[in-house]
Amino acid sequence: MFLKKTLSLIVLLIGITAFGQKDNFATTKEYLEYSRKNFHIPENEIYYVSTVSSDTLNDRPLEKFSLLMFFKNDKITTIEDVSMNSACPAPRLIKKATLNAIESSMAASKTAGSIVFKNMKTGELFKPDKDELIAVLFYSYKFGSSGQQYIKERKKLSENLGIKTIIISIDGAYIKDLTDTPKNEIELSKG
Repeated sequence: MFLKKTLSLIVLLIGITAFGQKDNFATTKEYLEYSRKNFHIPENEIYYVSTVSSDTLNDRPLEKFSLLMFFKNDKITTIEDVSMNSACPAPRLIKKATLNAIESSMAASKTAGSIVFKNMKTGELFKPDKDELIAVLFYSYKFGSSGQQYIKERKKLSENLGIKTIIISIDGAYIKDLTDTPKNEIELSKG
């Protein structure tokens, strides 16, 4: 519920509309191809949070949420917390991100340490190594091209900070053959 409300608020604030987009995908393959063709995201780079491996998310949602978050063990932070500003465009916020700023803005999370990410194409599980810092970029095709601003900048995070970045799809409700993911729909403002 918290995640759903937070996503709705984010979408409302950035004024994204969903007109002209697909409503559902019959298969994961169809979704991955759509994401590659429309947003230039390689099919093998999209992950999701599986309910099979991360059932605690249903009971304990993340304490914070942003389109770009950082995870390390049982701690999390958002790009807004790192840069101490949410009004700047993505490239400027990412430019302000340093390892020291990320580490110093991290807060304890009851959920973060138990999340396991699953590659949507291969089905392989990814769990960060102990003490590994990763950048998590949340993605939805419903955000349109405006919602891809951090994904376009992910290479800078990898190159400048030396941390792994992964793209997490939050579109499970729209992919019929994806059964081990939450099925909460994202509510978008139309207009």
